[in-house]
Amino acid sequence: MKTDKDFQLGISIDPVSACNLNCYFCTVSGSRDGSIVNTEKLLIALENINDLRYHLKKVFFTGIGEPLLYKDLPDVTAKLKSKAATIGTFTNGVLLTPDLSEKLLKSGMNAFMISVTGLSPKIFSMFQGGNLTSSQAEKLYNTIQDNIKALCELRDKINKDALIRISYILTEDSKSDFFKSLSYYREIGVNHVQTRVLLNSEHYYEQLEANDISFIKNSAQNKEETTTIDKDYLSRLITFVKDKGESLCPFVGDSMQITSHGDLYACCERYDETFLGNVFTNSLVELVNSEKFEKLVGSLHGNYDEIPNGCRKCATAQSFLAIHYAKFEI
Repeated sequence: MKTDKDFQLGISIDPVSACNLNCYFCTVSGSRDGSIVNTEKLLIALENINDLRYHLKKVFFTGIGEPLLYKDLPDVTAKLKSKAATIGTFTNGVLLTPDLSEKLLKSGMNAFMISVTGLSPKIFSMFQGGNLTSSQAEKLYNTIQDNIKALCELRDKINKDALIRISYILTEDSKSDFFKSLSYYREIGVNHVQTRVLLNSEHYYEQLEANDISFIKNSAQNKEETTTIDKDYLSRLITFVKDKGESLCPFVGDSMQITSHGDLYACCERYDETFLGNVFTNSLVELVNSEKFEKLVGSLHGNYDEIPNGCRKCATAQSFLAIHYAKFEI
């Protein structure tokens, strides 16, 4: 089992439980309550972050809302820049104006993930144009593209090492724009284009079933009705990751969440078993260095009999494992 500074953490801060878009593919819009994190309490919770038992490699502003709605983002970034090698944000790009991009880059932010699908207003509106007229979608799309281009130019002047990524949803509807997008984004200076698939995509399921991992289909369609992962498959996965020295789940520890209310979860899923406490009540250091988190990490690195039921039913982990390990005969 990896312990202490060998085990690296990634923390996602969800500063705002609200969004300025109504994307058709969004699965968390019903969970938003409009709350905004208390900056003073957040900074107090994070002030002793260097005392974490584990090495903190990255902090991302993300979650179920649009992080750029959080007005204190540049100031909090500046406070954190010496705490982790990577400070980044996910965004839909609408509010990423040249002025804000300059402030974020100068404050120490060095990673940007911008969610935009399509290289035309028509394709964009099919994914991120909910409740918008065609003219509104076109204006919004053009604003995002102008913002991305300006960000690339500012990055080259302020911090050439900052990474700019595009998150692109690849489906039958968007594939016609995909290769054109690659050429365009390469030309303006984007570092990477990351493709995503939708869990309700029939083509996605066909790929999984072709690899004899169709058990994911039902759990991915409806997380409320997830069932325990097939025991034989779990046993083969355990054997595989044990031989490779890897974790059974890549998200625990790497994708920890702090919600706008201060609740801390050990991964990107909010189960009772992954809830560690509230950073406004107990410090982040105390919660991450706790016996509960250590036991959870241990269950995924060797103590497999202790794997929590929530992890055994997790659609996110199942989907990732299916894709990541499908190429291996396990």
